[in-house]
Amino acid sequence: MTTGFVLFLAFGRLLIFFGERFAKDNRIKIKFFHKLLSCSLCSGWWVYSILSFLTGYYIFPDWAGYMPIVSEVVTGSFSAYFVFLIEQGYKAIHEVVVI
Repeated sequence: MTTGFVLFLAFGRLLIFFGERFAKDNRIKIKFFHKLLSCSLCSGWWVYSILSFLTGYYIFPDWAGYMPIVSEVVTGSFSAYFVFLIEQGYKAIHEVVVI
């Protein structure tokens, strides 16, 4: 992974974290937005797709070239799932199970 991709993932995860905290701390009246911000995979897809559009960072530019909107969606999907797997793995390793 390149440094740019790691920074892209870290900045997106930071935005997802703040969205989750906002949803947890505040009462959001619109149920759709509350569910969206509470789910890290769901909000991650949107965050990384929009970040890809704004920054111009794409994951597979050599394989398929640039295709408008498709490249952003693929980058958002891959990035959200990758970060979600890392997050779930970290939680599984360091989670305290109380019986």
